[in-house]
Amino acid sequence: MSALPLNLFIEKLKTSLLSLAPRLNELILQSSTIVQTTLVENQLEENVEAIDNKIIDLINEENKDFTYLSMDSSSRSIYFRGIRFFISTVVISTPNGLVSLPSTFVDKPFIAIKSYLNVLEELEKIIENYNLPILTKSPAGYFYVEDSRNPYKDDNINDELRLLLENFALDIMTNYESDYVLVDGPVIPTPPILFLWDNKNSKYYEAFSKLLIEENGRVKKVRRFNVPVVGFVKRCDDSRKLIMCNEIKDELNKLGLNISHNAPDTVIVDLLASKFYKEKIKPGRRAIVLGPFEADYRSILPNKVFWYIWIPTLSGPIIYRFEVIKSHFEKYGDLIEDIIKSILFEVDYNGVPVKIRLVDYFARRLASSLYRRIAHELSTFLVLTYDERLRLAEIERELQEEVI
Repeated sequence: MSALPLNLFIEKLKTSLLSLAPRLNELILQSSTIVQTTLVENQLEENVEAIDNKIIDLINEENKDFTYLSMDSSSRSIYFRGIRFFISTVVISTPNGLVSLPSTFVDKPFIAIKSYLNVLEELEKIIENYNLPILTKSPAGYFYVEDSRNPYKDDNINDELRLLLENFALDIMTNYESDYVLVDGPVIPTPPILFLWDNKNSKYYEAFSKLLIEENGRVKKVRRFNVPVVGFVKRCDDSRKLIMCNEIKDELNKLGLNISHNAPDTVIVDLLASKFYKEKIKPGRRAIVLGPFEADYRSILPNKVFWYIWIPTLSGPIIYRFEVIKSHFEKYGDLIEDIIKSILFEVDYNGVPVKIRLVDYFARRLASSLYRRIAHELSTFLVLTYDERLRLAEIERELQEEVI
């Protein structure tokens, strides 16, 4: 095969994919496979059903005057030779301004350390001696050990640290009055390991159980609020809830589509909303809502009610999900739908609500700034890996260039 000039190669690549694009959603719908990660929701639900007869409609954004609190978290990790640091941050938007964890004074753990067992045992003594809020163990008491036989998973350390910090943030938010609380991400995360009965003795099961289900866990903290707590999920590509809903299957069958039992929600939403968009509002560019739907979590976690939003833009549709626990929907149902409309009234150029964009930006910025500071400070006596040096240079550029 002869070499192609780069420009010609890209043009041919574009042309070849362009011929596939019109059928891509249908092909994915027929042959999707499951991708499993720690906090990804992949058909964990016992059942999903539509709450109303009408499951797809236009949504009218309304600028109603609600007071709100919003929260987002961000994570980074720094890999030195033999030791890895995990950093999490949370930023809360309140009527009085922004609150961050960590802030000027640190009293909550925002750093976790993974290393070899003998290193962690020594570190634990030093940390206790200096009274530092740093984690070397999971919430279930297992060391974050680097062991070739059974290392603690990096993804789980990140998830555990973020969930712990978010739980602290929810406690802080109860000190403020508002009409609702907006959380970036699921209102209650649903780690798959909680739903696997043969994993009840797993160290990861124990950690997530403490963070989510037990006395000081996420579920009880959300239920304590006297206003609705709304989750905003913008990464939905691995969610597979809708294919379990009979009403959705009926709609897909009407379109004559072959359906895989692993079809992603985003593909289903795009197919149904695109069809509705062409038939109902061809001249306009208004958002479409699918839902509400109820997801049953087998009494392990609270049932949720959720809506999918499909927003047409010049660069293609944007899809995300709003969700609440069922008890909040039963108590605040009409109010929640009004809240969603008001959130959608103000979105940025990526279709992300401004109320989330603000805390998202500052949480990421804070995490990157802490990463840079810690990397510079500790690299005077610890050795950064080669890849970490490259990542540090990249973050330096991001911090210089990034604007909200």
